[in-house]
Amino acid sequence: MIRTIKLFVMLFSLLVVFSLAHAEQSPPALAAPVPAQTPETAALEARQQLAVREAQKKLQGERIRKTLKIYKSLQPEQAARLIDRLDENTAAEIMNSMDQRTLTKLIPYLNQPRVLKWTRATLADR
Repeated sequence: MIRTIKLFVMLFSLLVVFSLAHAEQSPPALAAPVPAQTPETAALEARQQLAVREAQKKLQGERIRKTLKIYKSLQPEQAARLIDRLDENTAAEIMNSMDQRTLTKLIPYLNQPRVLKWTRATLADR
């Protein structure tokens, strides 16, 4: 029994030594480095990014059209109260996107300093 234990310990020790010696060896070097990105994958990635941006623009355009349709369906007084509660940039974007007839009905009910600021900004962009 003692002999079996000694044999087992000796085999285990050899196994540990062999494992440590093998772990210290460096892995074999690769023949050639793998390029991070090939021209084909770069072109594919660029096309995918462009498609995503176009889809986002289309979705944003649809959202703007829906929002304008809602504001256009409201009474001018109601729409003006809502627009006056929006931040300057959003209100300006909505007013820039509206047709002239709707905006003409809406302007008298809007906060006049905001209308003047929007008018100056619109004329300055010309």
